[in-house]
Amino acid sequence: MTATNQTPASGNPKPVTFDTLSAAQGLREIGFDHIQAEGIVTTISTAVSQTVATKTDLVLVHKDIDGLRKDVQKDIALARKDIDWLRKDVDGLRKDVDGLRKDVDELRKDVDGLRKDVDGLRKDVENDFKLVHKDLEASVNAVRQEMALLHDKIIIKLGGLIVTMTFLLLAIGPFYFRWVSSLLN
Repeated sequence: MTATNQTPASGNPKPVTFDTLSAAQGLREIGFDHIQAEGIVTTISTAVSQTVATKTDLVLVHKDIDGLRKDVQKDIALARKDIDWLRKDVDGLRKDVDGLRKDVDELRKDVDGLRKDVDGLRKDVENDFKLVHKDLEASVNAVRQEMALLHDKIIIKLGGLIVTMTFLLLAIGPFYFRWVSSLLN
């Protein structure tokens, strides 16, 4: 009686040679009875036929491992290429970021310079405005003073004119009324 392995990795049953008759005889020789010897041999035979791998199974497993190893090596090579490409991309991005940082720093300097210029211009405009305001106030005050003088001169001249006209009317008035009355008659 021999036991065979019914579940090999190849899919084709390969016999695992286990001489059950010699094993049972050996057990009987050392003191086991016939039923005990057959029970032990059957148990061992079943265990061997279900769990022990054959040389063919091991060759097939080795082939599968070699195939997997080649696939993994290809995947690793592709991953290395991808990593190298990503490294180049990251290096390029780092350079771009460094360039952008420099640009931002320059812009900050420019903005700081512009702020200083704007602050200076603001101060200049405020000072100019104050000066113009003072000049305008002085001009307005001068014009007011001149207008006040002119006002006084005009009043004096108008007063003199009124006085002159009054004297003229008083002096010429009676002659004028007589002349107008003579014309009407």
